[in-house]
Amino acid sequence: MGQTERFDDTHFLSLGGSIAALKPGDTIGGAYILKSLLGQGGMGYVFLAEHNIIKKDYALKIIRPDKIDDFSWQRFEVEGRAIAKLDHPNIVRIYNMGVDQGKCPFYVMDLLPGRPLSDYIRQGDGLTFEQCLDIFRQVADGLAYAHRKGIIHRDVKPANIIVLQEKDSFQAKIVDFGLAKMINPVAGQVITAKGQIFGSPFYMSPEQCLGQPVDHRSDIYSLGCALFESIAGEPPFVGATAVQTLMMHTESAMPKLADRFSEQPAIAVDSLIAKMTAKEPQDRYQSMNEVAAAVGRLQKRAPSILLNIEHRDNNAGTDSDSSIVKSSVLASSGKYWLLVGSLLVIVSLGAVVAFSFRDYIHGRKTESTLSPDVVALLDFGPIVSRPASATGYRELVFPGIPIGSVDEFGGRRGQVAVGSVLVESRKRMVLTVDENEVPLVFKYPQVLEKIGKSEFCGLYLKANGIFAQSTAGSGSAPALDLNGSFRGERIAYSQKQLIAILKIVSSWPELTILALDSFAVNDRVFQLLEGLPRLTALTIKRADFSMKELTEQKFLDRLNLLAIQDPSDSKIDPLLYRLSGCPNLTSLELDTVEFSLKSFSTLKRCPRLKTLTLKRSDVSNAVIDAISEFKELEVFYSEGIKFTDSQLVSLAQMKNLHVILEASDYASGNDRQSLEILKTYRARFPTISFQ
Repeated sequence: MGQTERFDDTHFLSLGGSIAALKPGDTIGGAYILKSLLGQGGMGYVFLAEHNIIKKDYALKIIRPDKIDDFSWQRFEVEGRAIAKLDHPNIVRIYNMGVDQGKCPFYVMDLLPGRPLSDYIRQGDGLTFEQCLDIFRQVADGLAYAHRKGIIHRDVKPANIIVLQEKDSFQAKIVDFGLAKMINPVAGQVITAKGQIFGSPFYMSPEQCLGQPVDHRSDIYSLGCALFESIAGEPPFVGATAVQTLMMHTESAMPKLADRFSEQPAIAVDSLIAKMTAKEPQDRYQSMNEVAAAVGRLQKRAPSILLNIEHRDNNAGTDSDSSIVKSSVLASSGKYWLLVGSLLVIVSLGAVVAFSFRDYIHGRKTESTLSPDVVALLDFGPIVSRPASATGYRELVFPGIPIGSVDEFGGRRGQVAVGSVLVESRKRMVLTVDENEVPLVFKYPQVLEKIGKSEFCGLYLKANGIFAQSTAGSGSAPALDLNGSFRGERIAYSQKQLIAILKIVSSWPELTILALDSFAVNDRVFQLLEGLPRLTALTIKRADFSMKELTEQKFLDRLNLLAIQDPSDSKIDPLLYRLSGCPNLTSLELDTVEFSLKSFSTLKRCPRLKTLTLKRSDVSNAVIDAISEFKELEVFYSEGIKFTDSQLVSLAQMKNLHVILEASDYASGNDRQSLEILKTYRARFPTISFQ
C-alpha cells in the first residue's frame, strides 16, 4: 500500500521494510496506542498516542525502517539521549524511547497543544511585536540551557518552535532535536561524516552550509534567520535552488529590515540580527545567554517601539499594483494598529507644541499672545527658601503651576513643586523636571532662573522620550524614528532646551548631582557638563550619545559616581577602559549594557572604586571571577540578573565584599515554589543579602 498523508481505518501508513503498515489502534512499544497522525518529515512520522495504562496522550515520533541505516540509527539514538537530558520549560520533554518490533525506533514526548511559529508567520496573525520578542527570548533561554548540557540543535527554524497560548501569554517550546550533535564528542562517537550537511537551507549557518564543524554559534546564526523571517515574513536568503540558498548564506550580505520597513524599529532589530548572523562565528554573540540578554533589552524598550509596516516603495513611479513585502506576524496585530493610532495622536499634539515653541523663539509670539498660565509662570519669583514655622523645616514657595518635584537626595520621590513646599532644613534636595509632566518648563526654561542658586544640590532632567532618541548612535539599541522634518525638529528642540537649562544651572554653586534621561546629547552638552565645576555625580539614562566622545571628557576624572543606563550605543568597552584610570570614581552603575571581559577586568585598576552595580546585563562566570580581583571593592549590587548556583557560590566566597541581590530576581510574587527556592538560597548563602 502506498504512503499517504491520510491515516484512518481505510488509509494506512506504510513504514517500508518488513514492518506492516500502521493504522489507528496499533500499539507501539507495547504501551502506546496510535490515535491520529500529527505530522511527518523526511525520516518518519509523529502520532498522537495514548498510554494504554495511565490513559494520557503523548506525541510519539517513529522512524521509517526503510530510512534506517547505521548512520541514521546513531542519529536517532543521539536525538533520544540528547533531549532526554534536557529539562527546561522551553524545550519539549521526552519520556520514553525504544524499538518497536525490533526494527522501528520511536520515542515519546510531551503533546504540545500549540502551533508552530511558522504558522503564525505564514498566516500573519496573532502575535504583537512584544510577544514575538518574548518568544525569541524564551527560545534563546532554552537553547542556552541545551548548549550548557553540551547539545547543539542544528535545525533551529520557526517550524521547530511551538507556540503555546494561554490567554494573552505565550510559551515557546523547542522541538525536533533530530539533528542534534554532542559538543566535543569523544573519539569514535562523531557520527556526522566529513562534508555531511544537515539542516534547513533557509536557516543554515555558513559553516553548516560548507559542511564544516559547527558549535553553539551555528544555532545563534539560525535563530537570527528565524527572527528575520518572523518580521519580514520570509527568510533572509531565498535562492532559486537549495544550493543557491546555501551559497547566499556564505557569500551574500544579510538583508536589512530597514530597507523594507520604516527605520523604527527595524534599525534596532537589524543590529541584533546582524550580530547573530555574522559570517564568521567569532563575530557573533558568543553565547545564547548573550542573545537572550540582548533580546531582553530590546523587549524592555518594545513599548516605545512601533513597527511601521508600510513598505517603502523602491520603485517610485511604477504602477500601483507593484509588489509589497509579504506580511509578517507583527504586521496584522490589532495591538499594533491601536499603538499606531495613539502615536498619530501624540505626534499631532507634539507637533502643535513644537511648532508653537518654534514660533515663540523666532519672535512670532508676543507677550500678548502668551496664555495666562505662561505669563504667571514667567512673572513668578524669586523662589528662595525661608525658615518655616515648624522647627527644623524650611519653606519653598513655587508658582501655582507645577514646575517639577522636590526630592530628598538619596530618598524617595518627594513633593510636587507647586505652591508652598516644606522640606527638612538638614536635607539636601534634588529638583526633578520631567517634560512629560511639566512641558512648560522645557518650553520656557527661563523659569529656572527664578530659583535661588543655593537651593538644590541635584537636578534630574527627563525629556519626552518618545521623541528624544535619534538614530545617530552606532550601537545596537533601538532608536525611535519619526519620519519627515518634524522628527529632526523635535530632536533639535530637545537638545536646544537641554543646553538652555544647563546654561542656567551652571551658576548653581551647590549643584553636584545631575541626571539626564532620554536626551540626544551632543558635543555642546558635553562642553556645558565640563563647565559644572562641582559636578561629582552623573547619570545618563536612555540617551543617544557618542561613547567615544564621552570617553574624551575631562570631567570624568572628577566624578565620584557615574551611572550609565540603556545607552543607544550599548557597547561600553571604550568607556570602561577610560574609567579604569579615573582617580575619584567610587561608585559605578551599569544598566542594560554590553561589555567584554577584557574591558571589564580593567576596572580593577580603578584606585577608589568601592561600589559596583550591574543591572540587566549579561554576567558570565568569568565576569564574576574578575569581580573577585577588585581589591578595593566593598559593595556589589545586582538587579535584573539571576545568577546560577555556581555564581552564587563564587559571590558568597568573596569575604570582604557585601553582595546585595534583588530578591524579586529569584522569587516572583506569591509563587510558593520560587519563594521556597529563595528561602533555600538565604540559608545557603548567609553572606549574600537578598533584598
